[in-house]
Amino acid sequence: MRKTLIITAIVLGVLGFLLTAGNAIMSYQGRTFTYSVRNGDMRPTLVPGEMIVANPFAYVSNEPRRGDLVICRYPGEKYTRDVARIVGLPGETVEVRQTRVFINGRALEEPHAYHEDSPDLTEEVRRRTDDVAPVVVPPKHHYVMGDNRRFANDSRFRGPVPRRQLLARIIEF
Repeated sequence: MRKTLIITAIVLGVLGFLLTAGNAIMSYQGRTFTYSVRNGDMRPTLVPGEMIVANPFAYVSNEPRRGDLVICRYPGEKYTRDVARIVGLPGETVEVRQTRVFINGRALEEPHAYHEDSPDLTEEVRRRTDDVAPVVVPPKHHYVMGDNRRFANDSRFRGPVPRRQLLARIIEF
């Protein structure tokens, strides 16, 4: 009888701990924060000064997907955080030809991509942004780009972003 009571108490204790831990994870996953867009990389989708809502726990149990808007930190940049769109996934080959993004040789449909023409735009900038040599996205990395393709400073220039540096998924703007 005493042995049964001890085993019952242990089982109930473990179940209680698991339920408490599960509730804590659920409540944390529901937390969000607001962030102010700091540059025009995502114009016209997001404009500087616009407030967005982001979930820092979105990728705890889910994989990042192509098209997700994220707050990220590029390799080697300790304090800068940028907003971008996931374009390439681990293992994919990303290339830009005449402003079109190709994934593994197939054109990507991007209704949100914006190619601003400006009198200040030099031929060198057009060349650097409109045509980018193929890049194989390393494991556990993502290739991100701003929607304002000719003015965004993104993976084309700063490299793919490690998954651990995808700081939050934007859920509302």
